[in-house]
Amino acid sequence: MIGVINNGMPVITADKGNMQSNWEKAVNDRTDSLVSFSRIEARFERGVYYLLATDSKSSNKAIVELVEDKGGLYEKRINGGGLTIVCSGCSGVGECDPKMTDNKDWYCSPCGSSRDSCTKTITYSFRSILGKHRRYADSRGVPLRV
Repeated sequence: MIGVINNGMPVITADKGNMQSNWEKAVNDRTDSLVSFSRIEARFERGVYYLLATDSKSSNKAIVELVEDKGGLYEKRINGGGLTIVCSGCSGVGECDPKMTDNKDWYCSPCGSSRDSCTKTITYSFRSILGKHRRYADSRGVPLRV
């Protein structure tokens, strides 16, 4: 379990250090981006729970969607694996942020400077992105035992 819902808001209860290390490894091993997340927070937007990680040095940001089951939050699984989206390439704060469309598709907001170019990278892992926790959930929200 990654977290819980407390008074309607998502709260991380898993070990953030372990989760951060696993997430960084998943991104750094599979992409050209090198991330070192300085902050991870749980969010709820447009009916979707997700984690947002920020690398304050590079301004890269990444998300992992979560699913809710009986008040618990679990990493969303796709065909048994994990997925993260990284937005990178802008130098300004508040640029190249992961955003969600009305159809619940993810995109990266543009850079404010014409010199920079925001890039969206989707990383899939046959295992969890966030590391081994007690339970996971698949893309339908059905919990899986690991």
